[in-house]
Amino acid sequence: MCLAAANTSLTGGQQAVYLFSCWQWSLVLDCDLHEPAERRSAEARCRRAAFLAGDCPLSPPAVLDQLPGVAAERSWSQCAAAQLDGPAGAADRCRRLDEAAARLLACRLGQYTGSGGRLELGRLRADVSASPGAAELKQAALQLVDECGRRAGSHVDKFVDCWAKRGIMTCAVAEAAQRAGEYQPC
Repeated sequence: MCLAAANTSLTGGQQAVYLFSCWQWSLVLDCDLHEPAERRSAEARCRRAAFLAGDCPLSPPAVLDQLPGVAAERSWSQCAAAQLDGPAGAADRCRRLDEAAARLLACRLGQYTGSGGRLELGRLRADVSASPGAAELKQAALQLVDECGRRAGSHVDKFVDCWAKRGIMTCAVAEAAQRAGEYQPC
C-alpha cells in the first residue's frame, strides 16, 4: 500500500522519509491486526479507537459525514449514548475507548440497518457512490464497503471490525505523507 500511495512529486529525500515512515507504521499495524481482539495490546486498541473516531482518509467520520442524510440522521453526538461508561481506570482505558468507538460507528450505521439488525449494504454502497468529495476517496470507500460486505455479510459488528482492519492503513499513509512534506534537507 505504501508504494501504491506514494506521491511521485516528492523529492528523493522526501520519498525516503515517506517510505520509511509508512513501512514503519505498516509493520506496527500489521502486528495489531494479527493479534486476536482479546489479546490486543492497549496501544493497539488506542490506535484502533483513534482510527474509528478520527480523521484519516477512510476513518468512519470522514466517510459517513459525506453521505446524504447520515449526518442529519445520526450524528456522532446523537450516538454518544454509547459513550464510555463506568470508572475511568487507566489500565483498560484503551479497551473501553476501542469498544466505545466501535459502538458509535455501529450507531451511525443505524440508518443502513434493517429489520433483524442486518446491514443493508446496497443502500450504503449507493449513498457512498452518490456522496460528494474526491473520486479517489469515494472509490476507496466503495472498495472497503464491498470487501467488508463480503467478509462480514450483513452483520454490523463484523462490518465495523473489518472497516477498522482495512481502513487503518490510510492513517499510516496520511501520516507518512505529512512527514515527507515537512522534510527539509540540511
